[in-house]
Amino acid sequence: MTGRGWTTPRSPTTLAAVRRLLPLLLLFGCAPPAADAPTEPTPEPTLPVAVATVVAGTVHDPVSVTGTLRPHRSVVVAAEGAGRVSSVQVALGDLVRRGDTLARLDSTAARAQAAQARAAARSAEAVLAIAQSSFDQLDALLGEGASTETEHLQARLNLEAQAAQLEAANASVQLAEKALADTTLRAPFDGAVASVQLEVGGLIAPGTPAFSIVDLSVIEVVAGLPARQVERVELGQVARVELPNRGGMVVEGTVGHLGPDVDPRTRTWPVEIRLDNADGALRAGTVARVEILVAQRDGVPLVPESALVNGDPLQVFVVADGVAHARTVQRGQVSGDLVEVVGDVPIGADVATFGRQGLSDGVRVEVRPLGGG
Repeated sequence: MTGRGWTTPRSPTTLAAVRRLLPLLLLFGCAPPAADAPTEPTPEPTLPVAVATVVAGTVHDPVSVTGTLRPHRSVVVAAEGAGRVSSVQVALGDLVRRGDTLARLDSTAARAQAAQARAAARSAEAVLAIAQSSFDQLDALLGEGASTETEHLQARLNLEAQAAQLEAANASVQLAEKALADTTLRAPFDGAVASVQLEVGGLIAPGTPAFSIVDLSVIEVVAGLPARQVERVELGQVARVELPNRGGMVVEGTVGHLGPDVDPRTRTWPVEIRLDNADGALRAGTVARVEILVAQRDGVPLVPESALVNGDPLQVFVVADGVAHARTVQRGQVSGDLVEVVGDVPIGADVATFGRQGLSDGVRVEVRPLGGG
């Protein structure tokens, strides 16, 4: 009998059947759904890189020294005469040509002395002409027997004395004209005015320093070679000169002079590097780092700077068959935009450039062109 709030009692047989089916229902109800298809293995990721080819090139081994720039020529122009300064024609830094007027001294006295000497020379020349005429007449009369040997000798001696007087007068003219020329101070060569030590109205004596003139068309780097390097340096070798105070500017020059003996103060051998300075860009007194290229090596492996992975150790990654292989290298000499690498990096191999920082040995890579996707 059934009614609200009542259930029909189950038989023991029914309960036993339910207990037997329950494990099966739990098993099938909790099992994961069957896969639709077998899963594919995940492909190994590749990293994009750009590469450059290792090329063979030429490098030079340098001898490195530090030196100072100085003018090719530098002189102090001193007064050779005495007098009062009447004018100064140049200022500090002016460019001058050989023979240009630098300053003038009062030349009144010198001009008068020169005029007096020239007048004396003209008088001596006239007296010599009279003596010459007198001697010629007596010489002719002596041939005709109308003159004596004594008269002829006196005429000859007078002629020689007047010739000596004219020679002395001409020498006085030269001295007077030299004194007059010394009232003008002139540039000894093409260059620039490095100092002015005169004032208009001042009195100067012979030997007084007046101007400094420097020739900057050629600049010399003066340095000292240590004993272990001096035998490697020769005249004419190329040198690279770096100027730190000019933003690392690099200019090229040649070895112009080598000192024959050691400098006792520094125990180094003097060397001079000649630099062309026609444009006047280089200034004396600047400190420079010099690399004299003393030895040449051909056929060395060169790579772009962008191929080097800085660290300890320094590395490059050789790319072959889609795999990056790490190679430990040492940085060598620079050749233009390329760097020598010393290590197991064969010429003709490809090395990673852009993208190299994320690489490790054995990682797979995909070579892409620069700027490409």
